[in-house]
Amino acid sequence: MDILKKESAGRVLDTTTFVLSAETPDRVGDIVVQRGIDLSNFKNNPVALVQHDRSSFPVGVWKNLRISGDATLGDLQLANIGTSRTADLARSLIDQGILRAVSVSFKPIESVPLNPRGYKYIKSELLEVSLVSVPMHPRAVIVAKSLNMTDEEIKEFFIVEPAGSTDDINKAAQEQSLRYEAA
Repeated sequence: MDILKKESAGRVLDTTTFVLSAETPDRVGDIVVQRGIDLSNFKNNPVALVQHDRSSFPVGVWKNLRISGDATLGDLQLANIGTSRTADLARSLIDQGILRAVSVSFKPIESVPLNPRGYKYIKSELLEVSLVSVPMHPRAVIVAKSLNMTDEEIKEFFIVEPAGSTDDINKAAQEQSLRYEAA
């Protein structure tokens, strides 16, 4: 199981590891081939945003990007306490176990349609990674340093179900995709 509890002694660790993307279907049926993700430009400016808000200042940086099994992992290093209200709020929400998910924005380079829905993205370029309330991929969450929970407890506390219908999610994903392709 990839979704595990983050352990912290009342404060965010210096870095917190997240699953950024995984080679399994997301909420709209898309699959991103992890070894096909081009990270080179992202590594030049690996900022962490909140809710994909490119007009706001970053709250941290992503370090140690790596592929592990069928997932891409990254370590989030948040900005120092007092840097900004947004960074402090993100730190507090992560520390409390409230904010624990991320979402990636990527530019499709090569894809094939999947049946009955979705696309398999063979090649893509990572544009940004944001802390989000509801991730498009249910596995895009904090990864544990240790595990002391049952599988049922993990599902209860760490798997976020989408708000709204599948049509709402598909529409949002399509709008998001159009914005990112145009960027």
